[in-house]
Amino acid sequence: MIRQFLFSLPLVVALAGCQASMDAGSEWDNPRDPANAPMTGMRAIEGGTFMYGHFGSLPKDPTEIAYTATVSHFLIDTVEVTQDMYRRVTGGVPDGNVADCPKCPVVSVTWYDAVWFCNQRSKREGFDTVYSWSSFRNDSGVIRSMTNLVTDESKNGYRLPYEVEWEWASRGGLRDVAWPWGDDSADYDTYAWANSNANGRLKPVGVKRPNGYGLYDMAGNAWEWVWDHYAPYDSNARIDPRGPRAGVMAMFRGGSSGDPIAYLACANRAAYAPTDLTTMIGFRCARNWVR
Repeated sequence: MIRQFLFSLPLVVALAGCQASMDAGSEWDNPRDPANAPMTGMRAIEGGTFMYGHFGSLPKDPTEIAYTATVSHFLIDTVEVTQDMYRRVTGGVPDGNVADCPKCPVVSVTWYDAVWFCNQRSKREGFDTVYSWSSFRNDSGVIRSMTNLVTDESKNGYRLPYEVEWEWASRGGLRDVAWPWGDDSADYDTYAWANSNANGRLKPVGVKRPNGYGLYDMAGNAWEWVWDHYAPYDSNARIDPRGPRAGVMAMFRGGSSGDPIAYLACANRAAYAPTDLTTMIGFRCARNWVR
């Protein structure tokens, strides 16, 4: 199935500015929590209230109405899951990844592969697994389906970020702007890999400047799977809104090194069949903030 963008934005240069808040993201330093292992590199993101789906000065998507939503505290990886991290957990890297680049984001993973990885990483690091299923279909090393997939939000293990968490984290403390760095597309080269500076090539993670929460590559490099399946925004769900748990299309966010800068906007939504994969979609993990 061809990658489906839920909307398409023209490449624009927007003029404006906004100062980042550097206080809300902090290193996860709970001494009782083995997530402090070098392999994780998570950041604790304090929750808050923001305009979910707001495009700043970019043209608005007429089919999606931004609304005020509140997000609870959570943890998220500072970088996208790399080939090296994926290999440590699973024993290998899928075909279609960049050769000889262990620090590049792992791609060519289905949404189901990402879910499975989260559980395997939880087991490796001594956490409870968030996901359970009765069976899955493995097609030559690629997970194409899971039967009776269930989420237990009370568990402390790794999971995919929810779409609203991902957008909140990507903004890095900024409000009502287009990108993680602000509203001026001319600043993109400091923070992001897009087609204009990467020519469609994936790059090692953490090379560009992080956003205000200390998160790298929230714009560009590889797209990132999130947990939710596609549905229009539900403005009645204002506290930790969740998309459908199942559906035809799974969401991904962030844009890639093969896309124009406009696609890297924090609010840009895209979807793809969870059974399929591309060489430009990866993911990062999240966890509940459990003291």
